[in-house]
Amino acid sequence: MELTQLRSYCEQQDIPLISQATEDFLRKHIAQYTPHRIIEVGSAVGYSSSVIAEAMYQHSPGDPSLSLMSREISYPHYRQALQTLKQRQYHFVYYFLGHINRYPLERYIIQPYDMLFIDGRKSETLDYLRQLTHSIHPLTTIIIDDVIKFKEKMHETYDYLDTHHIAYTILPLDSDDGVMFIQGKDRLRGSDE
Repeated sequence: MELTQLRSYCEQQDIPLISQATEDFLRKHIAQYTPHRIIEVGSAVGYSSSVIAEAMYQHSPGDPSLSLMSREISYPHYRQALQTLKQRQYHFVYYFLGHINRYPLERYIIQPYDMLFIDGRKSETLDYLRQLTHSIHPLTTIIIDDVIKFKEKMHETYDYLDTHHIAYTILPLDSDDGVMFIQGKDRLRGSDE
């Protein structure tokens, strides 16, 4: 299934989906910074995973260091995503079922990642950040989707970042929404010390 068809299907079935503006932003960001290792939290049926993988491959074709690790908690979405990603034949995409906060990630994430894209449950965003802190390095880019529209569900995240003086930028991408942009491990890790 082509990405345009998958987008239409998700819209018709009311399946969570990144906005076109977020998709365009991710493609431009990946083109500019060429991250080789990305973690994604929440991708439903694999649309955003496909977009990210396509952009990674387009700007680093055949690079053996490419890695996209994605997690989804919905079993039906996970099964559909496996089919979506299988059709697209990106061999560097690792798609897992399960809640990221219930796994000891430090056991199987050995190298730090260049980018985190978080689009899971907004009320759990701070938990995701805490769980993934060990998986990033000083230049890691953290991008969190839907931070304007669902700000009330993310009050713990905003409070934590503000209280610990962790710099972030809100980039309005749609008329009513946008992404949060955080740069660097030291700001996150140093805030708890």
